[in-house]
Amino acid sequence: DTLVWSSAVHSKMCEISAVSTDEEIAVNQVLEKLPQDMQTFKRFAYTEAFEIDGTTQVRFWFKAPSWEEIRGGTYASGRISYLVLSDDTFDFEGSTKWKSGWQYRRQITIDSDQVAEDLSNFPILVHVDGDTPGTVMEDLRDNAQDDGEDIAFTSTDGATPLFHEIEYFNKPTGELIAWVNVPNLMRLEDTILYMYYRNPGVPSQQDPDMVWNNNYVMVQHLEESSGTLFDSTSYGNDGTNTGATYNPASRIDGGYDFDDTNSEYIDVDDSFPNGNMQRTISLWFNAEEYLTSYKRPMFAYDHFTSAGSTFQINAEDNAVSILFYGHRVITPKSALLTKGEFRP
Repeated sequence: DTLVWSSAVHSKMCEISAVSTDEEIAVNQVLEKLPQDMQTFKRFAYTEAFEIDGTTQVRFWFKAPSWEEIRGGTYASGRISYLVLSDDTFDFEGSTKWKSGWQYRRQITIDSDQVAEDLSNFPILVHVDGDTPGTVMEDLRDNAQDDGEDIAFTSTDGATPLFHEIEYFNKPTGELIAWVNVPNLMRLEDTILYMYYRNPGVPSQQDPDMVWNNNYVMVQHLEESSGTLFDSTSYGNDGTNTGATYNPASRIDGGYDFDDTNSEYIDVDDSFPNGNMQRTISLWFNAEEYLTSYKRPMFAYDHFTSAGSTFQINAEDNAVSILFYGHRVITPKSALLTKGEFRP
């Protein structure tokens, strides 16, 4: 996996409302309005007086070492990380912006040690489940919209939106599977993103076509157990299952089992990759048995004809190669497979 979920948390810890007209309230006066157990926060990056005009809600977010310490009542001293006044945004030194209208966010850190080279506009997988540190899954369960449409992602600055596609969201548990297009994924420096949620009235924030740029000819998540298997790209290479068996226990939100026969495959549109062209293929593959002699088609247009194109996995001596039938494009055999384990 290339995604490391950071335990850093930005959470709404206090909220105060002030009603005034053309009067100045110094920071230390605002401090006095905080709950008693939070009045020990004395360090401010901004110490000048500021003006509150009219009915204004003021929100403060404090940075603490961990969510567990916050929940346990042990607050660490630190600086204000963000302040919102009316419709204007004021940035403190070292802070990030906040996406207007959203009440909660979580930081995502992509470990540079897991990035082999600098990449541009690269879709990453964000998976929130029971193994995610802290209470991320519970927070999504309790605060996101029922369909997760208010879940949004931003770049490092906390405000620039990133294109994303939600493959799976389970409101009763809070489990999330989403694909996020990262403009710049760096090899020598960790990449910071933010995930926002809790904005009850906002429409869907997804834009799947923009997650997968024009170089992606087909992206099949295979999460559909029946009916049309939808392509996430703008090319519309939707598929129809021909004989394969849906398996909900696959690597990422379901998949399909293909037996050792030419009659089980996904029939796709005629814009499926064809001809003598360079192409990159990525998938998760699980061999249920050790393979000695095996040929299994998976995706096909005009199956097994010279005019069509069939993507097929071949196996010999428990190693895999890839064949595009019709144009006889064959890759070298891969490293040995391990029975019962998914491998990319």
